[in-house]
Amino acid sequence: STFSGETDLESALDLNVPNNQFEIHIQEAKAMLDLKQSLKTGPDDIKNYPIHKELALLNLGRNRFEKAIESFSTAIKLAPEGFDVTALFAGRGESLFNLGLYQQALIDFDIAISLDPGESDYYLLRGNTHRVLMQYDKALEDLEKSIQLEHRPTDERYINQIIKMGQEPLRIILSGDPSDAYKVRGITYNSLGKYQHALSDLNHVLTSAPKDVKSYLNRGVSYFNSGDLVPAMADFNTAVKLEPENATPLIFRGVAFSGSSLTAVL
Repeated sequence: STFSGETDLESALDLNVPNNQFEIHIQEAKAMLDLKQSLKTGPDDIKNYPIHKELALLNLGRNRFEKAIESFSTAIKLAPEGFDVTALFAGRGESLFNLGLYQQALIDFDIAISLDPGESDYYLLRGNTHRVLMQYDKALEDLEKSIQLEHRPTDERYINQIIKMGQEPLRIILSGDPSDAYKVRGITYNSLGKYQHALSDLNHVLTSAPKDVKSYLNRGVSYFNSGDLVPAMADFNTAVKLEPENATPLIFRGVAFSGSSLTAVL
């Protein structure tokens, strides 16, 4: 058989087909197969470095995090001396984060920041991880640093990094929008009960992303938990209107009607 272990184009990348993107899905599956078939003999062959790097990025983009970690680790091991592996550590950290391995993710984000302390994305990644671990002071410190470094994925520095990696930018569960650091910081402030600070950050997000449903929900949480019920319900209503088929806004609005407390959502 031609396929053996890569049967049916990597099982169509675990059948995770995006809506209305079947052709893209097939192209990615074929790319995965082509990359695997191009591997040189010998697991430690340095010529395999760019292949493992591309496999890592492709797996990360398809949420195949275990396979991404394997390929990132191999690419880091095989990287020729002098090659910039900073984004590989960040990508592996992102994969670990998405598997809930937060402490291991922090190690990789620490390495990425030590290698490139001027990249705002890495502080955002680490800050979000600290937030999940409820290490709020460290989260706020990193998020402030990310904002200071102007988290703008369209600036020249970011574009050059994409070109250097030869792929789409590494991403976490955020949108890649310049407001991401404000979004995560707003959620962190909500967790700390600092609702006015949260409102300031979430207002900033919604100014640039007026259809961001989760930010309406999180701002509604800030209003609701600070006792300002009218704007809270207005935000929940807006979220429901924007995504009427999404159960989450309905749940938030229903909980608010019941008078129970609410927590933020990322």
